[in-house]
Amino acid sequence: MLDTFFAHLYRAVDRIRDQLEYADEDLRRHLAEELDDLEAWGTRILDRWLLLDERIQELKQTFQLTGPSTDAEPAVDLKMPGDAPTPLTVWFVPGEHADADPTLEQLVMAAPHPTQLAFRRGMGYLDLEMYAEAAQSFASAVEDSDDLVARIYLAAALSAQGRRRLSMSQLAAVRARTRDALLLNACDEVEAWNHAQVRAYDQAAACLEAVVRRTPEYGDAWYNLALCYLQLGNGAAAEQAAMRALEQEPRDVDAAALLALVHVERGDPSAACRVCHTYLPHAPQHAGLAVAYVRALAAAGEIDRALSHCRRWCGQHPDDDTLHRLYVRLLLRASREEEARARLKKRIALHLADASDWLTLSVLQCLDGEYDKAEASVSRALECRADPALAMLVLGAIQAGGGEREDARSYFLQALRDPRRPVKRLSLFYLGRLALENGEAEEALRYFKAARVLGPANAAIAEWMGRADAARRAAARPGQPAESCETSR
Repeated sequence: MLDTFFAHLYRAVDRIRDQLEYADEDLRRHLAEELDDLEAWGTRILDRWLLLDERIQELKQTFQLTGPSTDAEPAVDLKMPGDAPTPLTVWFVPGEHADADPTLEQLVMAAPHPTQLAFRRGMGYLDLEMYAEAAQSFASAVEDSDDLVARIYLAAALSAQGRRRLSMSQLAAVRARTRDALLLNACDEVEAWNHAQVRAYDQAAACLEAVVRRTPEYGDAWYNLALCYLQLGNGAAAEQAAMRALEQEPRDVDAAALLALVHVERGDPSAACRVCHTYLPHAPQHAGLAVAYVRALAAAGEIDRALSHCRRWCGQHPDDDTLHRLYVRLLLRASREEEARARLKKRIALHLADASDWLTLSVLQCLDGEYDKAEASVSRALECRADPALAMLVLGAIQAGGGEREDARSYFLQALRDPRRPVKRLSLFYLGRLALENGEAEEALRYFKAARVLGPANAAIAEWMGRADAARRAAARPGQPAESCETSR
């Protein structure tokens, strides 16, 4: 119920943002009043939540109701439970469900009362994803008592705001004052989140490796480490880490969904289907398993079945953007471009479109030769914080389609800097096509060979390698007509 309520609020804010771009003065005043109303809603919700929390704490103290035993070694839970993990998503939001840890709660509640209140208020803001307010509350707690736990959560809130340098300075202050494994683990996890935000997944993995060395029984750290390895293209290590996460908690459906996705990425859709068949009967509504199963079916070539299952799950999860994006991509694979285009335009009309939707629409427009529209769609995607490397790839394709090969090459080279193997592979593939169009068969062949070694066998890469090799051999035999190297769409 709350998820649906907040989804409506988020959509209202997105709608107002889109309307403000073209609003006249009268409409701007109306929209400003609407924003004030939404802000008042948020304030009332937060005040009531904090009042409820204070009454609960008062009852616990009055009747001496204690929490669960803290004898067992706890772990700081920074994983986002219930979300569908994909190779293009980061795994946790700092502070999510962190107050469930009894040891951290005791450490904070032993502090003076102003610190307790500031910390609880900060946790409330974190739950509502109001990170600036959370950082202010945690900073107040740190000023009152210089509590290490409050300082860690201050670092997490700063990280969620994108203020990574300040976050890292708070973590350094904690590390300088403690050797406690629990607190060091928390510092390493927040640092990993900082690195992941800038796609430095190798550094994020190093932080999480330190966590699992200290506490190898910590399943969430193995889960997050698997996601890092997957982003780095290390499928074997990702599979091992996901299996370790499941060993620690066999009922962790998130970890099972991630393991299935790893199998898909490694080219073993049958293994992914087996994992999904094991867990789907126990969690039939789990969106992560749904995504993994649909992707496994698609990888196995069962596009119709994948479409059928994805359409059903989209109806069950109307607010899950990952499933809706996957459905559009399946429609494109099934050569149902008009249906995919209609679905994208509907999401845009309802103000539900995100960066990925705009990028997909730009690809469709590019394929239709509507390069101006495609470029405008990429601009909207970047406004929605689209993946910069993917945006560079699409912009490169737009420039190549418009005959601007040098500009296209510049965009593809920028995308090539991304550390993810699939992005590098696609960048190399398009650079090879550009080189072949320019009559540089030797250079094109080098690009295609580099793309080939970055992933499993691919028919398109093999076809273009054949074209480049034929062009090279024809160039070596003067007087022989070379094959046409013109790029097809």
